[in-house]
Amino acid sequence: MKFSTETILERPIDVVWRAFDNPENLKRWMPTLTKFEPITGTPGQPGAISRLTFVENGRTIVMDEIIHSRQEPYEFTGEYNAGFCTNKVGNRFESVAGGQTKWTMDAEFLFTGFFKFVAPLMKGVFRKRVTDDCKRFKEKLEGGALAV
Repeated sequence: MKFSTETILERPIDVVWRAFDNPENLKRWMPTLTKFEPITGTPGQPGAISRLTFVENGRTIVMDEIIHSRQEPYEFTGEYNAGFCTNKVGNRFESVAGGQTKWTMDAEFLFTGFFKFVAPLMKGVFRKRVTDDCKRFKEKLEGGALAV
């Protein structure tokens, strides 16, 4: 399952990048994230592995993040493995007129086992989750709630 989302942020690209790149901000725009643990490498750098723990609807989901590429302040790609699913995410940032930034997120979800069969029925749920996270990042960034 693949999809993309675009968000226009009312901040210049350097400010957007600093806010996006700061691990302390993750819990502010992903409220179900309860823990971010670096495992190997430098967090946010290619090759780094970190463990993210989410609690959603009383269920704990643990996923390992592997950073694939980073081209500051334009691109950040990674892979998130949760056992039943691998989520490949590409984030691209582009300066646009008026000091704004266009954030494009490309997401690809690859499921295993039982989830492979039910995932197509839940595409809307996954898209909504990603879109809500992007909207929350925008609101927190523009409202001054993210450290830059």
